[in-house]
Amino acid sequence: MRVGGWDLYKKLYWSILDAGDQLVPFASVGLPLVVVVTNPMHSDVSFDPDDVVSALFGQVGLMVDPDPGGRIRAVFSEDGTVLTHDTDGGLINRLPHLSALVALYGLEGFARVNVYDLSGVPGFTGTPIPSTMFDGDTVCWFGFTGHRTFARLVES
Repeated sequence: MRVGGWDLYKKLYWSILDAGDQLVPFASVGLPLVVVVTNPMHSDVSFDPDDVVSALFGQVGLMVDPDPGGRIRAVFSEDGTVLTHDTDGGLINRLPHLSALVALYGLEGFARVNVYDLSGVPGFTGTPIPSTMFDGDTVCWFGFTGHRTFARLVES
């Protein structure tokens, strides 16, 4: 893990884990459970999507297809707030009840909302978040787009 990378998302990592743990008593209510993060005090927290995904699933790295016109994909390491490995190397979801992480950021009059849909995470046992819960021109949805890839979802 890069030290600089961890410094960018460690506050977010711990905030998500703490908030997700607070939601455990509500895991059986049958409603989507969402952690909302924001930064009104402008502390040193990054809401860059790669940093958020690093906090959720582990350090993001780039895979580059060397063929002409090849794609660059961000892949995660599976050792973050939500996904991690147990002592035997098995994958565990520490917050299986968590439906989504929502990041609110931007400037006054130009607010941005990123929704990180966690319903596709291995071991998810919660209630999926409906796509109508957060919508609008300033909302971006992220979710699984392949094995170990979590990226912006294209609107249909």
